[in-house]
Amino acid sequence: MKQLPVEWKSDRLIISNVEESDIPELESIYETSRYLHQWDGQEHDRNYVKECFEEGHLPPGGRLEKYRIQSIRTNEDDRYIGLLSVYHGYPSEDSIYLEFLYIQSEIQKQGYGQELIQAMTLHFSELG
Repeated sequence: MKQLPVEWKSDRLIISNVEESDIPELESIYETSRYLHQWDGQEHDRNYVKECFEEGHLPPGGRLEKYRIQSIRTNEDDRYIGLLSVYHGYPSEDSIYLEFLYIQSEIQKQGYGQELIQAMTLHFSELG
């Protein structure tokens, strides 16, 4: 299965693979997502971004080369606003597992998440 590019764009967003230098800022954004765990029942992991960068957050039997953790930035001012974690090929080889998607709480409700999902869907349909 083909994967999302290392960097891709939508009208207002730049989505790219996380670099080690991105981790501190993305971890601070991730910290603002702690309220999500009241719904998923998971413990909040302060090192989530670093662990995903180093080891991936893989499904059962998953392989690191099929995993991506990507930062979400605005085109306008290149500001980090979120995080995307996907696995290519789970639960079946021709599917995508959206492990985590988060847009920073103070800028939610401006259509960024919707825009990202639409652009991602378009990329996957072009990949086949």
